[in-house]
Amino acid sequence: MQQKISIYEILEMLYVKELKDIAEALDLDSSGNKQEVIEEIAKNVSPINKFFDILKSDELKAICSNLGLPARTKQDMVRSLLEITDVEPDMKDSQPSINEPLEPTFENVYEKLKECTLSRKKIKTEKDAENEIGDYLSVYFKDVMSQYNLGGYLGLKVDIDINDGIFGIEVKLTDSFFKSTSEIFRLFGQAVYYTKKRYGKNFIVAIAGSPHDLDEPVFREAIAFLNSIDIQYIGIPIK
Repeated sequence: MQQKISIYEILEMLYVKELKDIAEALDLDSSGNKQEVIEEIAKNVSPINKFFDILKSDELKAICSNLGLPARTKQDMVRSLLEITDVEPDMKDSQPSINEPLEPTFENVYEKLKECTLSRKKIKTEKDAENEIGDYLSVYFKDVMSQYNLGGYLGLKVDIDINDGIFGIEVKLTDSFFKSTSEIFRLFGQAVYYTKKRYGKNFIVAIAGSPHDLDEPVFREAIAFLNSIDIQYIGIPIK
């Protein structure tokens, strides 16, 4: 049986910048040295699964590697860490988000994406948005993968895949729409290819941006075209 480990020991495995980012995400004081930030997080995070849910995949993988735990999907890593973390009773809570994975139906994926909001502090590039959305979905669905290769000579990759080819998501930032119309046409081509090549109706274009950007005319025109060719989209706010 795996030996229990304290939340303090887990926090010690993270870098100072990672700890400060975690503290800010939890609305805690991020000032002070490493030990002070660790103390702030350990004393105030509750329930414990809230802490693990906000960690990025690479942070979870580093912790699991240090502890000799398998690093598979985010959902699996969070479950493994919850099992071995020694916490006070009041830090434990019901954990519906890490129990039985949801089926990757269009309705389930769409509903979870509707609940997703990205932090402006974390999103600098399209890759950041892809990683954050992927991490968020991996709490609810099995086998969430980034840059999934669709095969064939073109070697194209969809940004996020769920359950080995069952559901696909292409992630874009509204910023890219404003920089060049070629990015809009690139999205149209990708969306058509991915739906025809693999996913059919099980495909969504997720476009992340500020609430203001998501209401811009150029964005609405692009979305109107996607709707006209029966491709679904969802706007994900960055706040």
